[in-house]
Amino acid sequence: MTRRDHLAFMLSACLALLAPNPGDAMADRLPQLAVTDSVEELEVKLQSALAGVALDQLEPVLSSMGARNIGITLEDTLSEPAPVMAIFGLRRGFLRNDRRVQVFIGMDAARRLGPVTSVETFAK
Repeated sequence: MTRRDHLAFMLSACLALLAPNPGDAMADRLPQLAVTDSVEELEVKLQSALAGVALDQLEPVLSSMGARNIGITLEDTLSEPAPVMAIFGLRRGFLRNDRRVQVFIGMDAARRLGPVTSVETFAK
C-alpha cells in the first residue's frame, strides 16, 4: 500500500464516521408521543406512524416515538387476522407514574398493521 492509498483509506474512514445513520433518519421522521397529548392527538400520531408497519417492527417504532414498557398481544377474535393490542407508558416525570395508553390496531393477512381502531388512556 502506497502513501497515497493509505491517505485515501484514512480519509474515507473518517468520512464514513460522519455519514448519517439510516436508523436515525427513521426516528427523526416519526412523531413523538407526549404525555400531554389528547386521545385524538395520540390517535393521529399513531395512525400516521404505524400504517403499513410490520408487526415485528411495532415495538421498535413505538419506543422510538417515546413509549416505555411496551406490551403487545394479539386479540382472540373470530376475525382473521386478529387485531393487535399494544399497551405502553408515557413518562410523566421522575416521581410520577407513567400515563398508560391502550391502542387497538388492525392487521392484514401479511401481518402489516392497518388503521388504529381505538386509543384509550388511563392512569397507572
